[in-house]
Amino acid sequence: PHYVIVGLINNKPYEIFIENKELPIGKGILIKQSKGNYKFVKDGYEKIVTSEMSDEQAAITRLTSTSLRHGTDIKFLVEQLNKCDGDLFSFTKGLARTLKKYIPDGVKSTVKCNDCNSENVIFEEGCNKCLNCGSSACS
Repeated sequence: PHYVIVGLINNKPYEIFIENKELPIGKGILIKQSKGNYKFVKDGYEKIVTSEMSDEQAAITRLTSTSLRHGTDIKFLVEQLNKCDGDLFSFTKGLARTLKKYIPDGVKSTVKCNDCNSENVIFEEGCNKCLNCGSSACS
């Protein structure tokens, strides 16, 4: 499994890190020790962030962080990651699910409702919600 660490500035995603070893779930603090060296701290737990990713995963992570740092709309990033092939447990889908939580409620989605085919769909609590029929879906 991969654990996604989202670095925030002003409560907005600024960068992401992927860790292969288990981390405590929930909010913690990410501390930059030196260039490329970060520590995750939560409730007395401390861990140096070291990830063993494939070259492709490292590139996706770096490019996503670069996009976040330069103000790319997070909804756009999530939609692009979801266009990648792979099942629910793939690297890109997991990354998209994590980042989706940071899309503000009420933002219009570009997907159609699976139940009524309406385009009147918004993001709410990290999920797509149809304003016509009330259907809700998380991916």
